[in-house]
Parts: sequence; C-alpha cells; structure tokens
Amino acid sequence: MTADFFPKSNSDGFTGWRCEADFLEVSGFLLTELHPSSIAISDGAIDFAYTVEDDTVTRSYALERDTAGRITAFVHPDGARTEVVR
Repeated sequence: MTADFFPKSNSDGFTGWRCEADFLEVSGFLLTELHPSSIAISDGAIDFAYTVEDDTVTRSYALERDTAGRITAFVHPDGARTEVVR
C-alpha cells in the first residue's frame, strides 16, 4: 500500500498532516513538541520514526485486517488495541 502525506493548516496557524491511501484516510493536528521525522506504511503496520537527541526511535502500530483486507483494529506500541468502527 502506498500513501500520500501532505501538510494541512487551519485558520489559527496550526500545521498538521493528512494521509490518504487505498483503505486509510487520516487527517488531524498533532499538538506536541516532538513530531515524526518519517512515517512508513506497510500492509501490516504504520511506523512513526522520531529523532530524539541523536537517536532514531520508532513507534509501530500493527494493523489487523479481516478476510476482505479491511483494517479492523490497530495495536499500539504498548499493546493496547483499538477497534475500527465503521
């Protein structure tokens, strides 16, 4: 799966990101001091890479799919699971 990422801004001057792919659409603003330096999407996970001091730290969210290939849940790096509701 390939995804397109592009910046998104609102009227208050916040800058966020939007991601669109075959079965995925994410849009929002992330209010944090640390933003990902890269984001990689595969069939089984979404990986966010961060630069912390001089090291690269990756946080991976595993994707669960049904037999039709639709994403039904994702698993956070700490093991918590979030179901996708349609």
